[in-house]
Amino acid sequence: MKSSKISIGNCLKSLVVLLAIHFAPVAGASGNAATLAIHPAQPVQEALFRDWLLSRCIARADNIGALPADAHRAAALYAGKSRLPAEAFTAGDALIDRFLDRPFQGPVEGSYHTVACIDLYQSGEARRLFDRFAAQLEDQ
Repeated sequence: MKSSKISIGNCLKSLVVLLAIHFAPVAGASGNAATLAIHPAQPVQEALFRDWLLSRCIARADNIGALPADAHRAAALYAGKSRLPAEAFTAGDALIDRFLDRPFQGPVEGSYHTVACIDLYQSGEARRLFDRFAAQLEDQ
């Protein structure tokens, strides 16, 4: 049992690293205040929100080891850079719960929380949730 938790933790860690490498230009651009001032448009804000959803989902999927704590810190970073209202993140937590509660089955017995988090990241539900709060960005 312990080795399967370690294995799941290592898989989640690898996923986070791969996603960070893949989306590094987006994350780098979002860290630049001048870029946000010039391009406060929705693509940057949507990327921040989706990155928050993924980080928060990974953090909530497991509470063992260093990865969940790291994922919580990443989620806090993305939320801090976002201009979305707090209600967007409250609604995001509810969406995360729904995805983590979905039954997933695969060829190996065990949980598939990583699959749930990736599905959430790519989902239309995430897009619709962002769109629901994006109009408030234009009013700021």
